[in-house]
Amino acid sequence: MSGSILAYGQTGTGKTYTIIGNQDGILPMTVNYMLATNKDNSLSLSISAMQIYNEQVSDPLFRSLTYWYLKIYRAKHFLKTSKLSKC
Repeated sequence: MSGSILAYGQTGTGKTYTIIGNQDGILPMTVNYMLATNKDNSLSLSISAMQIYNEQVSDPLFRSLTYWYLKIYRAKHFLKTSKLSKC
């Protein structure tokens, strides 16, 4: 099984709180549900996250001070990105 969660919108509208929250965000509730219903211990769970803000990429699950710069630009009919570089 696999899945994705996407939160998109203006700054300050509660996207991070909706996804992570305290214990009531989508991610903690989903993980708690999956662990509670895994009676035979056969669950393999892997989680990754990415936050893009002002062309800087960070991992909201690991609140480090490392940010990566991501340049996004339009090329004809699609968006392109440059390679990530440390800020």
